[in-house]
Amino acid sequence: MKLLLLEQDPIIASDLRYSLEAANFDVFWTVSLEEAARWLRANQPDAAVIDAKACGETSAPIAHILADRDVPFLVYSTQMKGQNIDPVLDNAVWVSKPIETARLIATIKSLAR
Repeated sequence: MKLLLLEQDPIIASDLRYSLEAANFDVFWTVSLEEAARWLRANQPDAAVIDAKACGETSAPIAHILADRDVPFLVYSTQMKGQNIDPVLDNAVWVSKPIETARLIATIKSLAR
C-alpha cells in the first residue's frame, strides 16, 4: 500500500516509517508541503498520514489535494481536533500523538478499504 507521510518531526517520522514499512507499506516521507504537493502530482497514494502542521504551516493544502483525489487520510497530531480553520482537516479522522503503532496501522488500513 502506497502511503504519504507528512510529518515535521524527523525522529517521529523515522520511527513511523520503519514501523509502516515493516507492515508492508510503501512510504514516502516529507516535512515539506511543497515536496508533498510535488510528489502527489506524480503519485497516487492509497492513503496518507499528515501532521496538522508542517514546518509551522497548516497542512490544509495537502489535505485538499488528498480530498479532491479521494485519497483517504488521517491527521496525526498533538493538536486537538477542531482547532483548525479549515474544515477539510477538522472533518478528517484524527489520532493523537503518541499512539501505539499497531493501532495507527489498523486505522490506516481501515481508511484505505
